[in-house]
Amino acid sequence: MKLNICTWNLLNPEPTISFMSWKGWIKSNPKYKINPYTIASVDYNRFIEFRSHAIINILNWMITKSPCSLIICLQEVHPLLLDKLKTLVQSNQIAIGQETQTNYLVTLITKGYITEYKQIHLDKKIALITKIKFHKLNQIISCANIHFYWKWSEYQIQTFGQELVSNLDTPFIIAGDFNKPIDMLEEFMGLFDCVLYNSTLNQGFSSILTHKHGSEFNSKPELGQIDHIMFSSEFRIGNSTKYKFLSKLLGYKIFYQFEKIIKLFESKKITNQSDWVVLSPNSGISDHKPVFVSNIKI
Repeated sequence: MKLNICTWNLLNPEPTISFMSWKGWIKSNPKYKINPYTIASVDYNRFIEFRSHAIINILNWMITKSPCSLIICLQEVHPLLLDKLKTLVQSNQIAIGQETQTNYLVTLITKGYITEYKQIHLDKKIALITKIKFHKLNQIISCANIHFYWKWSEYQIQTFGQELVSNLDTPFIIAGDFNKPIDMLEEFMGLFDCVLYNSTLNQGFSSILTHKHGSEFNSKPELGQIDHIMFSSEFRIGNSTKYKFLSKLLGYKIFYQFEKIIKLFESKKITNQSDWVVLSPNSGISDHKPVFVSNIKI
């Protein structure tokens, strides 16, 4: 059986969360005087007016166009999206884990059903564990949808990896926002039996390197690969398997144009969400690009 899988951190629009994405870019350049919370507050309204609809359009396209069975792991899902997400698939094809009152993890699947799911607590975060039965496969697949805390050390990640070990059966998939590049996850990956990862993927980025950016904001944020999809050894990568970051979909430019938007706020050309939608159309869907693997075999 062939399988497609996507992981995507949607960027929660709550200003108390999303302002962190703007803070680093503003603090790294003294000429910027705009308050990052001001941008985040306008962006909350843009989420309601535009971004939430774009997210649903993109996910619906993935679901309807995927010729293979599909798993989508979403992080930083706002409650305003939950009802819309439930309309994209059947009731037994969605699993929801609640991290806080305004932050969720959601896993969607097609061409099968979820037999059970649970959330396990990892300090400030959760992991959403689903057991999935696809129509063309006799086995049950375990899938861990994760979003690690950006301040966790490598030791803490290894500790929480041990918690995942006891909750995953083979074959399994671990997907999500690790907030660390792959070379800082060796101890974590060593806990699992023959986890496969595309180590040849050395081009592009999925988001901001939070471990370098940190809380000091002394330099311009660096971009890199912190969203990953890992497979147990039962999965096989063939010639048709593609592992990629999605920069554009359905005419949308996914990743935020941070400096462009900051400059438009500084010049007062953007004062509200409608200005933003007009001056930067069909762009800025998330501060993470979706990571997509197509045609992996099991």
